[in-house]
Amino acid sequence: MKTDFIDEYLKQNADEIYPYFVSKRKKYLFGAGQQAINCVYLFRLLGIELDGILVSQRTVDKFYDLPVWQMDSLNADKQDVAVLMALNPVTAVGVRGQLENLGYDEIYICQDWEKTNDAVKEAVSLDFYRNNGTDISSEYIQLKQCRFLNPFREDRRYRQMLMGTTFTDLIVPGIFKENIYQNRLMYDIIEKSFNNAEVVFDVGANAGIFAGYAAALGMMVTAFEPSRSILPYLHRNASLYSSIRIEESAVCGEDGESPFYDKEDYPKYSTLLNPGVPDYKVYQVKTISLDTYISDTGLKPQFIRIYVNGSVKQVIHGGKQYILDNRPIILIGLEHEPDVSGIKKMILECNTEYQMLEWGGYLYFY
Repeated sequence: MKTDFIDEYLKQNADEIYPYFVSKRKKYLFGAGQQAINCVYLFRLLGIELDGILVSQRTVDKFYDLPVWQMDSLNADKQDVAVLMALNPVTAVGVRGQLENLGYDEIYICQDWEKTNDAVKEAVSLDFYRNNGTDISSEYIQLKQCRFLNPFREDRRYRQMLMGTTFTDLIVPGIFKENIYQNRLMYDIIEKSFNNAEVVFDVGANAGIFAGYAAALGMMVTAFEPSRSILPYLHRNASLYSSIRIEESAVCGEDGESPFYDKEDYPKYSTLLNPGVPDYKVYQVKTISLDTYISDTGLKPQFIRIYVNGSVKQVIHGGKQYILDNRPIILIGLEHEPDVSGIKKMILECNTEYQMLEWGGYLYFY
């Protein structure tokens, strides 16, 4: 192994798929999404050779320089192939049955996919820290201007918040200047946008990594976050900066109160929208619209980041007057957003002068 400490970390924390890493068969990933990207990069760190990518319907020839094969057309002896399902377990079960019918017999599915997903990201992050001389033994981690709670000294709940989309898309490519997630250009653009901004709103601030990133670059930041599971971490990270103001409320289409569905074990999935499953804690939270908040406080953001698990359209609806009058730069995370085309339409109706980029799970209006 190229990096024994990563090998050991994964053996302990990704035990469901560790046998795949050490299998003597040719190794293929099934899937071409974000988790496949994480796995490709991780395997390159470990010096593990991947032979290709399997998909249900082949639309491209290459994925990160690896050949892409439709699963029923692979030109290889299936008895010499090990397949890792880079998919959520519900989807993976159905695909596994198809693969077995085709003759594949060494197939790996993670029942606790979140834990394995986190472990992969943590292992990638460990490599970055070591390569950049970062001290990972202290209470906080310092990455250039940015500081935040050390995820390896906190519980799993904090680690999975930090290692989620915000970290992999912002901290890794943005601070380390690496392009492993193909988003470096977007964050070059964002940094240039910050040069023209004094006030930043972070709507759905989570543990405060984006807020800290903006504060470290000299911005005054208001971080909106209603989740009681997340707020202790946000407060601790924000305390490292004098320019982060926390609002413990949900930004919505109108002012008042709303049920909030808090997934306590994985709070990055907490949401204003009823998920329709029982494993969420439900409580009332204060809601406020952007237009009301801006009018009440006099704060006028030049940059607004929105990452709210399905309720982006409500946020835009509550801020449409400010967007119309001021055309702030808007960055929107699209995870769990069911109506991306509707989001685009709403913002362009608020202000027709916007230009738009869609990149790596984000919409960027400028």
